[in-house]
Amino acid sequence: MADMSGEIPIDTPKKLQVFKELKARGLSSAAIAGIMGNIDVETGGSFNYEQKQIKGPGYGLFQFEGGHKKAYKNYLNKNKRQDSEGSQIDYVLDNITKGEGYDIGAGNRKVLLETFKSNSPDNVALTFSKLFERPNPKKAHNDRRIKSAVGIYDNLIQRKTGGMVMRNYYDYEPRSI
Repeated sequence: MADMSGEIPIDTPKKLQVFKELKARGLSSAAIAGIMGNIDVETGGSFNYEQKQIKGPGYGLFQFEGGHKKAYKNYLNKNKRQDSEGSQIDYVLDNITKGEGYDIGAGNRKVLLETFKSNSPDNVALTFSKLFERPNPKKAHNDRRIKSAVGIYDNLIQRKTGGMVMRNYYDYEPRSI
């Protein structure tokens, strides 16, 4: 599935919505991909903003729990907003850019902002995981976060990986398969 302009191949409607929300906030392709790689792992690939953790307290795209979960609810009330992909993304970005909500530390926020400026989706994915998500190290699955982020980034920039070129006998032009 592509976005409505036909520009970006995104394979599910919920994933497409998350992409559009992140893109609307002016993030780079690497930052979008790194954050989406984390969301992919956190939601088990559903990209559902109402995703509940199986046998745990996590909720949403970022699986908020504890301090973040409480701070997110306060953020919704304070800003008179409804829970949605956009609200969860705004909370996370306001947390990182303005220090709103649960305190992840000024140094961590600064590192994340610098990382968002990079062209490295794998670095964004890993840094976001370590400094914002902070999953249990035994269950972090950072390899999956990075793999997902790089795959999403390749789609966003239309980078082709793998495959081979073979002759297309109908129009005499090489084609990717």
